[in-house]
Amino acid sequence: MAVDGIPPLEAPRFVTADAAQDWINPRDDLIGVVVNGDARAYPIRIIAWHEMVNDTIGGIPVSLAYCTLCGSAIVYDDRIGDTVNDFGISGLLYRSNKLMYDRQTDTLWEQFSGRPAWGPLVDDGLRLTVVPSVATTWQEWVAAHPGTVVVDIDT
Repeated sequence: MAVDGIPPLEAPRFVTADAAQDWINPRDDLIGVVVNGDARAYPIRIIAWHEMVNDTIGGIPVSLAYCTLCGSAIVYDDRIGDTVNDFGISGLLYRSNKLMYDRQTDTLWEQFSGRPAWGPLVDDGLRLTVVPSVATTWQEWVAAHPGTVVVDIDT
């Protein structure tokens, strides 16, 4: 597979919970994230097509990395020191888990641990900061966060 052969979802469009009612089902699985009061829902059926979402939530640049092989979704803060990283999909696996890469240094990063696996940053002792997220259903998420927005199905 080529680098970014599965295109990441860059700066996705969002719709309100009411606008999503035409296509989202109460039992649809999603990843929910709240940063600085900004509640966002990322349905699994959408992020599975992209495997990586680069977004800004509550003013914080983040990447949601989704591994279709192991079904894990982890949200990372893209900032390391003064650098804001931009992540893509390498097309490579490590122990059946996807390897992301940053477009600034071409370092490969383990999706599960958030640590560099190969490249210029591998010996720097870095680790991406996890942004708390929850795996839930649309029904549960929108009940807890009625002002949420959800990734538009038209990506």
